[in-house]
Amino acid sequence: MSLMYLMIHSFKISPHLIDRLIRLVLTLPVSTATTKRAFSAMKLIKTALRNKIEDELLASCMVIYIEREFSDTIDPNMIIDEFCDVGPHRVSLKQNSDALVL
Repeated sequence: MSLMYLMIHSFKISPHLIDRLIRLVLTLPVSTATTKRAFSAMKLIKTALRNKIEDELLASCMVIYIEREFSDTIDPNMIIDEFCDVGPHRVSLKQNSDALVL
């Protein structure tokens, strides 16, 4: 029997709440080293010049910085191509040479 099955039938917890609980547990830091690393990353990202950064952008930047082993494998040109394929944007990110232009 799976844990989810037991929780649904024993405790009468709805599946969407179990999913939410699992997602919450997976976002918790594993150790104090992880927490210290997160605060260290926040100090690097949120400098005096960028002190007014929104929480969502700060969290995204921190994830990219903390998980840089994974993020270093991502090709920025692939992200730009997918962004451009979504639809028209006010800022052009591509030129004929496929170089990044803002």
